[in-house]
Amino acid sequence: MARKDTNKDPGRRSKIFGALTGRSGALVSPGRGAPDVRGLLIAAYGFTKRGGLNTADAAKDLGVTQRTVQRWVATEGHQRIGKPKADTLQKLAKKSRQAATTQRGRKAALASFRATSKGKALANRGGHLRVRGHQGPSAAGKTYKRDRQIQLELTPADVEAMWSAFEQNGDEGVSKWMTNHADEQYVAGWEFERIDEMGIDRP
Repeated sequence: MARKDTNKDPGRRSKIFGALTGRSGALVSPGRGAPDVRGLLIAAYGFTKRGGLNTADAAKDLGVTQRTVQRWVATEGHQRIGKPKADTLQKLAKKSRQAATTQRGRKAALASFRATSKGKALANRGGHLRVRGHQGPSAAGKTYKRDRQIQLELTPADVEAMWSAFEQNGDEGVSKWMTNHADEQYVAGWEFERIDEMGIDRP
């Protein structure tokens, strides 16, 4: 069975969201400490067709100028602003969280990814799912989990099923789908206890 308690794997939601929507580096579950503003922006607004951070949509939605958003993520020494004002940061964190935790947010993020060349290729030809983390099979009362990386083949039907699980039930739905897929196509009893890195590659 897939783990339901995301507190035992706090980064899972962001890893799954980033892999399935093409928004690598997205942060949808902000923790304590200094905020990862870039990660929040990626989660909430994604990238442009050229691959850059979508600062235009972020600025419009957050009620600031595009230049202000650019300064939030600028490197040191380039007129960088450390972080947004408290109320703006709170709004941004909410937007990033809703992108992954609401069906509407997940549907919008998936729609953007489906329209990309990679999304179309995966839908038409399938691909490979890479998962690195603490994982392995359990059988006869014994567990064989350890840190490792595996690769699962995905047919176009598998890709659609995985996307559907994500859109309908978020990271929990994908975790269950991955567990069932690995059990059927890889090794019986396979479990993903912790996900450190996850990616989907074209065939």
